[in-house]
Amino acid sequence: MTLLPTPFDAGAVSPCSAHDAATDGAASPADHLSATRYRFVPDEMRAGRWWMVTRGKAPHRVTHGGGQLRVIGADWTDPENHCSFAEAMEAISAEPALNLMLMLGFGNEFVCVDIDPLEKVAPDRLEQAMAYQKQLRERLNHTYSEVSLSGKGTHFVGIARPLVPGTRKTQHPEYKTDLLFNYGLVLTGDHRAGTTQIEDISSQVRAIQTHMESGDGSTPAPVALLPSDDIITPGTITDAKRLWSILSAGKNGDAFRDGRKTADWSGTYKAILNAAAQFCTDERIVRQVIQTSGLVQLAEEKDGVSRADKVDRLWDAEWRDSLIKTEKSRREAAADTVDTGPKTLADLWDSKQSGYVRFKVQYKAENLITEGIYRGSDAETLAPLFRYLTPERQNSLCNTLRYAKKDDLAKLCLDACIIAQTDTDTEVPELNAYIGEMIAEESRNGFQARFKEYNSSYYIIENFGGAVAVFHDAVDPDTGAQDMWRLAKFLEARNSEHVLISFDLSEDKPQVERFARIWCESPKARRYARQEMRFDTTDRVIDVGGKQVLNLFHGWATTPVAGEWPAIRYLIHELLCSGVPEASEYLLNYVAHMVQKPHVLPGTAVILQSEEQGTGKSTFISLLRQLLGSRYCATTSDAEHLVGKHNDRAMNKVLLHFEEAVAPNDRKVESKVKALITDEMGSYNPKNMGVVQARNYARVFMTSNAQQVAHIARHDRRMFVLNVSPKHANDAGFWSQFHTAFPQEMEAFMHAMRTRDISEFRPNVIPFTEAKDKQKLESVVGPDRVLRDLLEAGRLPACSYFDGREWEVRVSALSDYFIKNGIKVGHSFPQPARVFAPVALSPVRVRRIAVNGAASKSWRVISVPRLADARSAFLKHQNIAAYDWGDGMDDWALD
Repeated sequence: MTLLPTPFDAGAVSPCSAHDAATDGAASPADHLSATRYRFVPDEMRAGRWWMVTRGKAPHRVTHGGGQLRVIGADWTDPENHCSFAEAMEAISAEPALNLMLMLGFGNEFVCVDIDPLEKVAPDRLEQAMAYQKQLRERLNHTYSEVSLSGKGTHFVGIARPLVPGTRKTQHPEYKTDLLFNYGLVLTGDHRAGTTQIEDISSQVRAIQTHMESGDGSTPAPVALLPSDDIITPGTITDAKRLWSILSAGKNGDAFRDGRKTADWSGTYKAILNAAAQFCTDERIVRQVIQTSGLVQLAEEKDGVSRADKVDRLWDAEWRDSLIKTEKSRREAAADTVDTGPKTLADLWDSKQSGYVRFKVQYKAENLITEGIYRGSDAETLAPLFRYLTPERQNSLCNTLRYAKKDDLAKLCLDACIIAQTDTDTEVPELNAYIGEMIAEESRNGFQARFKEYNSSYYIIENFGGAVAVFHDAVDPDTGAQDMWRLAKFLEARNSEHVLISFDLSEDKPQVERFARIWCESPKARRYARQEMRFDTTDRVIDVGGKQVLNLFHGWATTPVAGEWPAIRYLIHELLCSGVPEASEYLLNYVAHMVQKPHVLPGTAVILQSEEQGTGKSTFISLLRQLLGSRYCATTSDAEHLVGKHNDRAMNKVLLHFEEAVAPNDRKVESKVKALITDEMGSYNPKNMGVVQARNYARVFMTSNAQQVAHIARHDRRMFVLNVSPKHANDAGFWSQFHTAFPQEMEAFMHAMRTRDISEFRPNVIPFTEAKDKQKLESVVGPDRVLRDLLEAGRLPACSYFDGREWEVRVSALSDYFIKNGIKVGHSFPQPARVFAPVALSPVRVRRIAVNGAASKSWRVISVPRLADARSAFLKHQNIAAYDWGDGMDDWALD
């Protein structure tokens, strides 16, 4: 078992470094400067003696001659003239006009990528330079950066070495980008939003320097400016689970989950690696997903070499090749992304700006002007708003006020228009932000973008319960539920969602329509004849008889990886199965059967019972949900949700968990649950839909703390019952450690279940458990229940007679006993002959018996064996192997 980690020190993980802490009144001016203006300078840069200060542009050294701080002009290339960061802070705090200078390449490997403002670029190179600089900023955003002294350029500082030792500076004359190696860099402390870490940017610097030094003066296309083998476009996926889901559902999904399912392993591996690189460029994530996939873990060795070893040996070269091959597709995807960052008035009047954005922004500007007029704003306040209107709309607004006989307001607007023509600098932040919002809205409301969004989020089933239905292509991560609508209800629910169809120039306004109906009627909408589970493949769409069928099986949620799983093994063997080998063997085979053969209904269910709480029953079900995925599981504490009138939650599920949900005396629910266990076809009735016939794949699990969980018949062949050990009941310390350990073993457990040999497993051959016998005894009803209570008490009416071999019990005495004690079966008192039938040695017969010395009299009697024999006969009748009656009695006692 994994032990709990040592309690951590909160101070050790504090995100605030020493120089970030707020200064108090006792701090020196140098400390205050370090903690305010230069607070973002990384610790790695502060650490060494590679600093100077500048007065103007001239480097100066900092000394303490005669006990006084002195700043003297000096040669910046001589390390003897360099000082510490603290000394530089002391000098600048004493003379604020000084600037801080970092000596790149002197005792360190710092390098700077210096990006100058675009205004320095020649007009005929502006577009290429803009694209080049944009790519640089995107690829260097993970290292420390700040605004240059001019306030217009940007410095990115990282760790790298020049290709040619001794290089001080490499320039790109056309795109105004410099690489600074052995150089004095003035730091402003004006940190750009983002990271404050110093990162290794060697590959980026190498690519930039190679391009600069090998250029021939020509201007290639922007994509070629940054070599794809060294500077890459980031992928859109940064989560291992999301990448696993994409690869599992892709073209080679079957092979990704099981490497034994491909004839060309190497070719399939490269295809999957390329697919991964297309979405994710984080090498660590991709390598983890590939190495832990069934493609590697389950594939057979070749020439004595495991596939995992082969992946490790070839990884560096093949990963690099995949990044290069997929760079184009990543860049194209990035190009489709709409830039909705901060905008300016220039963006509104850019020749490429759409009429939709201009219309919406001008409409908002007019509303703001109207509000300002009625609030009493003056012309100077209103003037910036008029800059967001075309001259035609400015005149229209003034004329509207004149026609309304509001000459004073019309003059106010005219004065604001005149001021707006002379004031070309003032802009309105609210409208600038609104420009970006409208660009994003147009992108969302554009026909192609909206269609793509709907096709990725929804799909149409042409015949679901006899009607067209629309499904949300996602499930609730907790409940596994999926949203669905009748067609009319879907249109109603999406009534407010519009799409931009066109822009009517004659009326100067956009034309929008409700998109849901357009999508539903389009032949290009995701549309399938039906949906069903096909466990033999994870292809989303399958052709069946010329019709498109949607496959609901996406693969299991957990990737199999060979390893150990001691915590899970302990839970199953020692706790759930109370250390009984036959029981744990069956339960493991049952889980493996669920994983390997989900399409084969086992016809049996698992009951986990314990009268104590906190024993691990629900933990095991939670473990199985994580193993398979919530989309294939459903849990309920109300059986009606799964077997009631609207039972569609049970459809297409592999695991159904009834948690304290089945009352033992509710025969109607009991019969429906039994049907779930054994019937291969089921009828499901979603709300507001017709009945749907579908295959049933459900494995039923029932958990309860009640003494009786379910009604189990004498010759039951459905239920595997376990009495869970109370060894760790409510043991918070144990369960805390277990919940820390078992998630780390899930992949190994899945591997064990995927590879477990179940060729000889027969689910209907259920091993004996004492727990099942106990449940059978608890399930006894009717006359058998009366007999069980009599056997439990071990007593007969006082007039019963023992002849040395058997007991003769008078029927009338038994009837009187039942009446006296109010013992009934249903609404009637039971018939003694029926009660004792399972243990009687002979049918009811008439005997003459003398009572209390009186003359003998004829009595109807039942012959029964001694108590021990009667109990044995009853257990045999109930098909129960053994039961501890708890009293040690061998024969009947008389009342």
